[in-house]
Amino acid sequence: MAFKIAGSPVINILYAFGIIMELVFIFRNIDTKILSVLGEKSMLIYGLHPYTNNLAFILIFSRYKEGWWLQFIVSMICLFVILWIRNVGQKTKYTNLVNWI
Repeated sequence: MAFKIAGSPVINILYAFGIIMELVFIFRNIDTKILSVLGEKSMLIYGLHPYTNNLAFILIFSRYKEGWWLQFIVSMICLFVILWIRNVGQKTKYTNLVNWI
């Protein structure tokens, strides 16, 4: 999408409006439970993302020099594993152990 260039400013505005409308329709169809969990954990995701991204960079870059998409997937998997561990830990007797995350 970032490489889409149109000659006319009107076509650029229409293209941007189309992308925005597409995102609105996608988010309207997503389950609200997923969005509420991501909204509640957004600051945690924001804080941990640099660390998981660095971990993914170290794991992926040594083998795949142009594997940015694989680095992104590994980073997201690490983030969601950390969030899952935190959610499970809050529901058990180990709450004090996982509250540091």
